[in-house]
Amino acid sequence: MHIPRVGKLALAGGGVFWATTIATSLLPIAVKFRAASSVAHVQVLVGSLIAGLLLGLCVSYLLLSYPGKIPGRNPVLKSVTICLAALVVVEPLVVFLRINDTASYTLVGAALDIPRFLLLGLAIGYLSTRL
Repeated sequence: MHIPRVGKLALAGGGVFWATTIATSLLPIAVKFRAASSVAHVQVLVGSLIAGLLLGLCVSYLLLSYPGKIPGRNPVLKSVTICLAALVVVEPLVVFLRINDTASYTLVGAALDIPRFLLLGLAIGYLSTRL
């Protein structure tokens, strides 16, 4: 099957997801968001590494296993489509877990998630065209 390719794509996507988390976690709004949510910086980094690898694995598997069923003409658009669909599914669950957050921090959390999901999709799609 596609196991070696899935693994490579998942590692690349997870790495981009994690790197984006590191970059965005340095923003002042992210620091305020973590303080309001009572989440340590290390928890965010470890959690995003695990989440990025899992998301990368799912996106890679779907991209390679069902290429004809995903809308789009090239792997980059297909991968981004999968990631945006995952964001639509995951974000309400994350909002539900953040019960104590105000509406403004819920929007901040979503805004911080969008680039991570989008860049993961771009990385996996681009790399899949190279492999």
